[in-house]
Parts: sequence; C-alpha cells; structure tokens
Amino acid sequence: MRRLIFVLLAVVSCVALARCDGTPQKEINALMDLYTSTNGEQWTRNTNWMSGDPCDPQNIWFGLLCTSYGSGVRHIWYLSLYRNNLQGTIPSSIADLNNLQLLQLTSNFLSGTIPEEVFSLSDLLLIDLQSNKLTGTIPDQIGKLSN
Repeated sequence: MRRLIFVLLAVVSCVALARCDGTPQKEINALMDLYTSTNGEQWTRNTNWMSGDPCDPQNIWFGLLCTSYGSGVRHIWYLSLYRNNLQGTIPSSIADLNNLQLLQLTSNFLSGTIPEEVFSLSDLLLIDLQSNKLTGTIPDQIGKLSN
C-alpha cells in the first residue's frame, strides 16, 4: 500500500510540474518570451536558444546555468546576457524563473521599465541592468527582495 501511495504521489508531482525531468515548461516559456521581446535573432550570441531543453547539458542555451537539486527537474538559476545586443523590453514573465539567483542584462539596448514582477524573485541575489535605455523609476518592490 505504501508503495502504491508513493507511485501515485510521484505521478501527481510530475503532472503538476507538467514535466518529470528537464526544465519546467513555465521557465522555458519565460526564456522564449525574453528571446522574442528582445529581438533574439539579432543577439550577438544566441547559441542553442529556442532549440530543445535550455538546461540540457548537451545543448545548454548560451548565458544560462542550471541546477537540478538532485530531482531530475532542472531549474535556471543564472541568466547572463551581458553585452549581447538585446533590443526591446524585459518581459514580466521573467518572474517565472523562480530559482533565479543572478540576472545580468548589462550593456544592451533594453528599453521601457523594469517589470515589477522581477522583484518577486525571492532567490535573486544579484540584478544588473546598468548601461541600457531603461526608463522610469526603480519599483518599490525592490525592498521586498530578501537576499
């Protein structure tokens, strides 16, 4: 009976995550939104972007580092596209990278405002957006970051 319950819990967990291994679709979608909203086809380096699992060790997307915490599900914790010719806006869906600790989009051509949702990333240790064309004020939500 215990084994049956364990198997059922594993299946339910996989269904809830929408994936049983690899990178959660929600994180992949957030990266795809970033690529689309910042003219990814024109980036200086976009190696492997938009193909396969972004955290697949054999096909990792340029600028990412991932971790699996031993579970088989891989999460993006590092996103650095420094001096990479990003042009456009930062999508609010970037907040779907729940395990993100470092966000470095320095020295690009990003415009618009910093999405408030960025500051809901509770694991974020460093955010570097300097040398862009961002406008507006830094959202008050920056004070909610715990790290």
